[in-house]
Amino acid sequence: MHSFFNHVFDLLVRGGILAVAVMAVMTAAVLIWRRYTAKKAPDKLVPLKRLVPWILFFSYLAIVAAATILWRCGSGIGVNLHFLRAFFEARNSASVQGWINVILNVAMFVPIGLLLPAVHGVFRKWYVTFAAGAGMSLVIETAQVVLSRGTGDIDDLVTNTLGCALGYCLFMMASSLRRRDMKGFAGSVVLPAAVVCVTAGVFVSDAARDYGFLAEMPSYTVNTRGIEWTVDFTPDNENDMAPVFSSDARTKRDAEEFAADMGERLGVAFGEANYYDGEIWYASRVEKEVGTTYFLRVRYPEESFDYTDTTSRDRESGIVGEAELRERLAELGADVPDVAEFEDAGDGEYVFSCDMLRVGEDVFDGAVRCRVSDDRRVSRVWYGIRRMRLYSEEEVISEAKALELLKKGWFSCIGGYWRAFSRFGESVEITGVDFVYSCDTKGFYQPVYAFSLMVEAPEDGVADRVAMVPALK
Repeated sequence: MHSFFNHVFDLLVRGGILAVAVMAVMTAAVLIWRRYTAKKAPDKLVPLKRLVPWILFFSYLAIVAAATILWRCGSGIGVNLHFLRAFFEARNSASVQGWINVILNVAMFVPIGLLLPAVHGVFRKWYVTFAAGAGMSLVIETAQVVLSRGTGDIDDLVTNTLGCALGYCLFMMASSLRRRDMKGFAGSVVLPAAVVCVTAGVFVSDAARDYGFLAEMPSYTVNTRGIEWTVDFTPDNENDMAPVFSSDARTKRDAEEFAADMGERLGVAFGEANYYDGEIWYASRVEKEVGTTYFLRVRYPEESFDYTDTTSRDRESGIVGEAELRERLAELGADVPDVAEFEDAGDGEYVFSCDMLRVGEDVFDGAVRCRVSDDRRVSRVWYGIRRMRLYSEEEVISEAKALELLKKGWFSCIGGYWRAFSRFGESVEITGVDFVYSCDTKGFYQPVYAFSLMVEAPEDGVADRVAMVPALK
């Protein structure tokens, strides 16, 4: 199970306990108030069934306030005004957590839309309830910024309001059915039906694409006004064709089987696993050797992994030959292609690298870095060699066009998304460009332009960045 689900489950449990506590306090207060009113002014006694929606509403508001403000750790001040950024980020990286965040932001306000019309008749007007939902969301986003409890996000405002609107529609659908008002029911179905159709259309169209999405695809256009650009090379202005590669994309099950196989090779069981977007983290302690721990991080769909043996953490570096190191890596399940070039990087570190090396129908690219201790054990492995096969030839944009898109802000950035570019008046030196490949959400390797940047910001000084621009037309 994705580790984010554990976080959500924890919030639900804590929220349920809080809701019960708030409901108990409010119910006790209402009963005391009703008893007092019954004695002093019985003609003003409010029926209990009219008070129940109020109790439920304020109890749920307590949960929302706790989950969005009180239970959140301080994370600095920030504001995101890029509409649909959360959607595009989740789509581009096939992020489970990203999609869950979008869905939860909608679902969190559905009960509010359900309860408001039950609380007071004025909320049976759609525009009043929609405005109330938007206002509550705006209060939450503002509080998160002021109290440094999160980022004020326009996407949260929109999804919260949508959730409130859906809740209102559900209430009016139930009310129309109870009154046998089929015309009113039909009107209330329009928005939920539209949301379902649009959502289904998005996922169907994405599934029909020839290739998947890249994490390097921009989720919004960066504001680059005021940037002084310096280019240290002359970009190629010719459009060209470039290969797209397929691969045996690793699935989550494949990643789990790989970890189990490595555990057998090591003689341990990786019982502790944490699931994140596109990777699984494992840790296993050997009972017979106190303090001996193996760490493993397996990624998918890209077939890469990181491995650490802490028993050799404090040992001196060791010296091994290429043949012995290949054998020891194979014992861990790390297959190194015969064509990979071997390099002794010094201080016990070794590298096997492939630069788009073709072997029959296969193409190998990437590197394996490892560290060897003085007992000749492999203590660290960073495995990143990709085995690909030619799938098709596609037209790509030129370096000059990619550079133009970069200057217009259509890129994603490695090494800090845009923090160093967030102010006006910086200078950016573009020192070079590489033509690299990145794995998309369907397991294809697409070409990407990787621009090397030197960014000079008034407060941050000079920083290295890599700006990525997808190359396919």
